Amino acid sequence: MRKSAIAAFERLYIARYMATHWPEGGYSLGYPLGPIPENIIKQLGYEAAAAQFRPWRSEIDAIKFFPDGMLLIEAKIMRPYDGVRGLIMYQGLIPHTPELKPWWGADNQMRLIAPVINDVARLAAERLGIQVDTWSDPETQEHAARYQRYWSREATLERNLRKQKLAELGLAPKSPLTGEGPFTR
Repeated sequence: MRKSAIAAFERLYIARYMATHWPEGGYSLGYPLGPIPENIIKQLGYEAAAAQFRPWRSEIDAIKFFPDGMLLIEAKIMRPYDGVRGLIMYQGLIPHTPELKPWWGADNQMRLIAPVINDVARLAAERLGIQVDTWSDPETQEHAARYQRYWSREATLERNLRKQKLAELGLAPKSPLTGEGPFTR
């Protein structure tokens, strides 16, 4: 499965998680974190600078706002340890995010959500003070089953046979570097 497909599914996953846990709202999805350069703010004004610089800022999957703090939430369908690393970085960016000034110095918590979390990622998260929530719904379970099937021995053999037959028919992709085939990744 391509990285972009996983990222798109993670966006749906976090949206469903937040709507299930906080149907009343009070949260934001895809929140930009980090500073906005002062020279850009001076040149364009705050709103325009924030909009223009957004592609270069880090983005956390979700933030749930409370009067006395925030809950930073990162969702991972695959590789939950990437979520652990991300949350540590995002927590460090809070004091440099002008939009979150009311929560600077507050008791901000971190949570990693994933349908399955291996023991190594769970241990790392807990030792770093990150809450762990293994949550899934029927759509997530179906997606995980398809992904597990894709990487199964049987499916890998089927793909390799298909590639071999395409090569025998002269229909396999050619290498972009050598022009020779068959090209495999």
